[in-house]
Amino acid sequence: MKNRRFWVIVLVFTISVPGFMVFSYWHLGVFSSVEMALAEEKSLMMLVKPTRGDASKAAAAASELNRLFHSMGKRCTPVLVYFDDPQKTIKANLRAAGGCIAQEKFFIVDPAAEWQTITLRKHLVLTTYAQTAVALRKVWRKLYGLRTQYDWQLPLVQVVQADGTNEFRIAIMEPQGSP
Repeated sequence: MKNRRFWVIVLVFTISVPGFMVFSYWHLGVFSSVEMALAEEKSLMMLVKPTRGDASKAAAAASELNRLFHSMGKRCTPVLVYFDDPQKTIKANLRAAGGCIAQEKFFIVDPAAEWQTITLRKHLVLTTYAQTAVALRKVWRKLYGLRTQYDWQLPLVQVVQADGTNEFRIAIMEPQGSP
């Protein structure tokens, strides 16, 4: 009887742990695809806090401003803006900003926060369902693969939707010789 109980425990453990890991990876968005489309002009007015270093600092700034917006009764669509290419800039020097997209400017008492408007003329829109950091890695990988097809220009703008979808926007240059 003891031997049977042992094998049942081993069987349950063997099935549940990998199952949990697969579910966790699925929930993080590791298995999701990155959809791509071309878009015309888009302007985003946002209140952001600039950061330097790891991208998680920009996410923390966005979270802080999100709380501030909600305390003021304002709607916040979180946004992360990456100004540097992580393949060309050391991690400690990476510039980014985190904040909220707003419909109109209003007075804010945070001296570290600043209003910015980013206008993207012709640009790529890359969309994926994934946890924010996982989505960022997937999109950078996709952008590096597209370097021969598109000459993209930073900043990379990440808009985080409430349903877990991440929308990335990055400007592209016209191919040489186009009208």
